[in-house]
Formats: sequence, structure tokens, C-alpha cells
Amino acid sequence: RLVTDLLSNYSKDVRPVQLWTDPVKVKMDITLHEIVELDNRKQSLTTSIWMRLYWNASNLRWNPDEYGGVNQVSIMADQLWTPDITLFES
Repeated sequence: RLVTDLLSNYSKDVRPVQLWTDPVKVKMDITLHEIVELDNRKQSLTTSIWMRLYWNASNLRWNPDEYGGVNQVSIMADQLWTPDITLFES
């Protein structure tokens, strides 16, 4: 019921802010997952990384008391607004 209520008036095409002039502060966390290849001759390093992005979506807040104390929920990324971030030379 909580996810249905949260997404009932939600659009993933709209930035999650109260005022359209407000910025969305996005924090990025990158973790080295694997060194795929190290080529000394070419002086190149190929890696695999995990990238996590964090932001607050003020339009996805609820009162846990109204939902049996639930204070955290998982929603598939394709249902949510995501920041437009591209890694160069990836």
C-alpha cells in the first residue's frame, strides 16, 4: 500500500523538488570492484567500478506511523527519477 500511495501522484520525469528552482543535491560514491587489465606497455588500467548515487526526494516522504512503522522501502530504479550523470572515458 505504501509504494502504491507514494507513486500515485509521482512522475519519474519530474525532478524531486518542492520548487522548480531548487537544485537536487546528488552525492556520488564510487567503489573499485575489480582490476580487469593492467597494461604497462600502453600505460593503461581497465577497471570495473560500482557507482552509487544518493539524493533526497522530498515528494517521496511519508509518516511511518500511518504504514505500520515502515520507515524504509525499496522501489525499482526504472520507476524513479534518476540524475542525468555520464562518466566520460568509461
